[in-house]
Amino acid sequence: MKKSLTELQYQHNYTTSKDSISDVFDSEHYQNLCATKVTVDSQKLPRRYFAGKHDIAFSMCLDLYLLYKQRRGGPSACPILLQIYNLPPKVRTHISWLICVGVIPGPKGPKQLTTFLHPFENECALLAKGIKTFDCIEQDYFQLHAYNMVPLGDIIAIEKLLNIKGHNGKYPCCSCEIKAINNPESPDKTYYVPLNHPKKVRAWKVTELPL
Repeated sequence: MKKSLTELQYQHNYTTSKDSISDVFDSEHYQNLCATKVTVDSQKLPRRYFAGKHDIAFSMCLDLYLLYKQRRGGPSACPILLQIYNLPPKVRTHISWLICVGVIPGPKGPKQLTTFLHPFENECALLAKGIKTFDCIEQDYFQLHAYNMVPLGDIIAIEKLLNIKGHNGKYPCCSCEIKAINNPESPDKTYYVPLNHPKKVRAWKVTELPL
């Protein structure tokens, strides 16, 4: 237990850099959070994110995958994993350190992913407000705060999380306004994004895609 607590101090002891990014704590997103007061259910609390040495930074990881009979009809299950950023990078992705808080069952993939995440969001609100916890090293109680920094997932999971059509939609990208096309002469109405438009309307370079 004491060894685990020592490893969890990695985030508190980490020295951020303005010139390079070696870890998530060097990111602009993390730096902005550290300067922002915690908000839970539209209520601002009198402290900033990651202000305490025991504060936990984590990400929610979603990965939809095939489970039942290995059919290619789409993903059928989705574990909800937590990756703890307070741990050193060399161990934080090991399965022994990942926390599974639930599995969205099959046999079909979820249509409304946020419905299944509602209990988890309630737990996140409680963690942001603080949970009374015992420190076995200092032999004293403290308020544990934990914050979900960013959701991670495969393409399908992120599509469902953002509630967008996805990679077969007219606007398939979640970060830009590239418009996809389909072949009007084909019965298959799947949209795609070719670098060279079939009607010579435009052509893109791989290194100069529009944002």
